[in-house]
Amino acid sequence: ESPEHVGRNFHANYLPAFHQAALIFVSHSHWGGWHHVEVHNDVWWKAKFQAHGFVYSEDLTQMVRETAKKEKQDEIAAFRGQNYNAQHVWTTMQVFINPAVASLPQHAHLFAEDGCYEGRENGQLVHKPCGEYVKRDGTKDSTHTAMDPNFLPLE
Repeated sequence: ESPEHVGRNFHANYLPAFHQAALIFVSHSHWGGWHHVEVHNDVWWKAKFQAHGFVYSEDLTQMVRETAKKEKQDEIAAFRGQNYNAQHVWTTMQVFINPAVASLPQHAHLFAEDGCYEGRENGQLVHKPCGEYVKRDGTKDSTHTAMDPNFLPLE
């Protein structure tokens, strides 16, 4: 929650730093405040970042916003015992992907989930780790190569 504090004439000062990131999480204000010189709606900010080569992700944006809403509803304790309320996250957070960085081999872990097919549950795809595993009938199956740990999500 900072871009509304920086005039368009100075955006060139911080955008190069964003070009070093694989993922950009940015929120903004919808109302006035101290030095709010760029108060715009989501559509404006989306166009602004897309004009600089970032790809807007509706899925990641909604995932982050919904997580923030749930944490508020669940009254998650935060700093100094106050409940977590990331209002700018659940109202204006936008997530952008920088393909030039996200596509680099060292970032192969960013969108990681198990990839071998386990089945379906409640209409949803169920994955399992690849590699040797015990099938439902008790026999072992090792027909799929285990995933290199470098491609697993960071813990």
